[in-house]
Amino acid sequence: MKKLDVSTFPMIGGLLKECFDEAGVDERLTLDECLGWGHVMLQQNKADIWVDDDELPGAVLVLAEGVSVFPKEKPLTLVLIYVVPQKRTLNKFKTLSRFIEAQATIKGKNCIYASEWLYRKDGKEDLPPAIGPLWEAMGYKKQETVYIQHLE
Repeated sequence: MKKLDVSTFPMIGGLLKECFDEAGVDERLTLDECLGWGHVMLQQNKADIWVDDDELPGAVLVLAEGVSVFPKEKPLTLVLIYVVPQKRTLNKFKTLSRFIEAQATIKGKNCIYASEWLYRKDGKEDLPPAIGPLWEAMGYKKQETVYIQHLE
């Protein structure tokens, strides 16, 4: 995995746009909005952004300091994990999962927060590729379901 900085980040703008488009995030963000989101994350030290080492990156991870209300938890939060459809394999997922766990250890964290979320696509409720069972196969436990209300 290769860690990006503000100068190398633009190389994955298309990958982020593909991710956000597939997820239906905010009804289609422009490429500039995708790049802006990543730049803010990097410039404000809110997250680390990683891509796989391929010449044409096919996977991106965004990892951030987690916040917990539980005194013994020091979490690393997986903000985003995206793998282009043609590279989605169990082996790829395991490799990325091990990388995330290694980053948590390096940063002195004792747990990882990851989520499985619903999104709207073409007016229907759809699940992203079944990532929940993959997390469970890697030893993760479902802790809670989160609901969100966006206020205008």
